Amino acid sequence: QISYENFPYLFSEEIENRISMNKYFEEEELWYLLFSLVSCAKDFSKIDKKIGDVRPHNIFINEEGQIKI
Repeated sequence: QISYENFPYLFSEEIENRISMNKYFEEEELWYLLFSLVSCAKDFSKIDKKIGDVRPHNIFINEEGQIKI
């Protein structure tokens, strides 16, 4: 079975869009993103995998703010 998730935006695009609108991330959003990234890294380490390159252009985000690496 194949599963497909639609994460239409790169996090780097979200950053650029917000900068162009003079809108910045709120502290709650940053904590959520940090928690999500750390949780993902933790899950990967449990199966002896490394994420490797955690930069905004390698992180996807959807309309609900969920992220995918």
